Amino acid sequence: MKYSNGRIIFISCVVVLLIIALVVSGTYAYFTLVVNVNNNGNIGGNTYKFDVSMDVNVIKQSTSLVPFSDALIVDAISKTDKCVDKDGYEICNIYKLNLTNNGNSDEILYGYVSTSNTTYVSDRLKYQVFTLNNDNYTAYTDPISVSLNTDEKVYFKKNNTLVNSSLVKGNSAEYYLVMWISLVLEDQNEDAGKSFNGYINFESFYGDRITAKFSS
Repeated sequence: MKYSNGRIIFISCVVVLLIIALVVSGTYAYFTLVVNVNNNGNIGGNTYKFDVSMDVNVIKQSTSLVPFSDALIVDAISKTDKCVDKDGYEICNIYKLNLTNNGNSDEILYGYVSTSNTTYVSDRLKYQVFTLNNDNYTAYTDPISVSLNTDEKVYFKKNNTLVNSSLVKGNSAEYYLVMWISLVLEDQNEDAGKSFNGYINFESFYGDRITAKFSS
């Protein structure tokens, strides 16, 4: 059977598109981040004038993630179908953190994420903290890579400057911590099938600490 040049080109294009579709769908299946949060904050460290409780609630728990742009995360968590991209793929997890100062003195707290263990070898697994006011999310921190080193603290920072939470006695503060795999314009196969276990922490100037555990 003879084909015209136009038909040969058309068939070639279809084959290429099918190959691309297979490669993309196969790649997406590799990226997973399953995180369960212990909702009971555990007090650690000293106890000098420290009486702060933390409640952690899962807002969105994805079962598999595809990489996503750092700059678009705020859009992804602001829509009704949170953490799902335009193609229906899951892209992030959201955790609501509620801190309450039950003590008799005001507290200044520093938040951070620490690593228990991880199989990631790149710095593309990131977190960012937001506040919520009138349905509008505002970045409380920059997008920050979690550490590849056990027990290393990665503090909340905005514009590369350490940020803190001033918690007046009797008051509460609410934050939203988002985790995702950062999209880069290069091969990301080294991020495939990796896991992360760690902690959300807040500590005072005196070293008191409250923590909730991530366990995959």
